[in-house]
Amino acid sequence: MKLNFTSVIVKTIIKAAPIILLILAVFLIINLLTSKRKTEIVHQSVVQKVEQIGKLSLVKMTIQDVVEYTQVREWLPDASALLIAQGEVEAGIDLTKLKNGDIKVSDKEITVYLPSPEITSYKVNHEKSRVYDTRNNFFSGAKIVDAAYAKAEKQIHDSALSSGILQTAQENAIKFFTPFFQSMGFTKINLKFGQPPQEFYREKNTEKDKSNL
Repeated sequence: MKLNFTSVIVKTIIKAAPIILLILAVFLIINLLTSKRKTEIVHQSVVQKVEQIGKLSLVKMTIQDVVEYTQVREWLPDASALLIAQGEVEAGIDLTKLKNGDIKVSDKEITVYLPSPEITSYKVNHEKSRVYDTRNNFFSGAKIVDAAYAKAEKQIHDSALSSGILQTAQENAIKFFTPFFQSMGFTKINLKFGQPPQEFYREKNTEKDKSNL
């Protein structure tokens, strides 16, 4: 009787094997689709949250400089103005430029190619700047001073660049986004800047193809 009972169990298992395998296959497919869908939802959520930040100001620099402007004249002596100019320069990241393809999410790891930092605004503070000296400004003193301030504005912009304002903005972006993504549950965060290399897109497409299998 024991032999017959065992034989019946074996036969039942053999007959049920295709059904069991089918159930397992369906379960695996559902699990893969659910996992893929979850990753896509997380990815889209990350993109939206970053884009909502908009233009992120990361550093403000105050520059003071001496600016000399000279207007060369053909028949009259050259006109000039000497300024002690002070201005503010801000740098940050325009996150509206971020694209879906710039972010890759894999479980608890995220890789993001942020737009490169750029100067977002710069201007001379006229209240803290003054005209130190003018020469030979016959009938055109105001124009000469305006031209000197225009030169001062560009000089302040260039001084901020040479002082490393963009590098500081990049460092501050890392300090800002590391806890930002950690708060979203990511434990491994890779922050890069600029246009992603083609390999990055190929890796994403390869992972997408695997998830579709």
